Amino acid sequence: LQIIDRETDHMQELITNLLDSARLQAGLMEMNFQPIRIDVLMSDLLVRSQLHNPRMVVNLQINQPLQPITGNPARLTQVFENPALNY
Repeated sequence: LQIIDRETDHMQELITNLLDSARLQAGLMEMNFQPIRIDVLMSDLLVRSQLHNPRMVVNLQINQPLQPITGNPARLTQVFENPALNY
């Protein structure tokens, strides 16, 4: 049952990514720009990635808090999440 659940989540992600790609190409993608702290975004991503794949070991070292950037948190998460979850 866990395998089916994981694969269903993965399939949903793939479909969402395809739909987002189509929206982007058609110029219909809405971006929600706001201040984002990349260090917080990456830390959250690593926690989720390790829950998804407990055997994965990733070390993230950030020596000082990073200045916020303006971006779309959902899209930036997607950019960083795809390689981590497809490990």
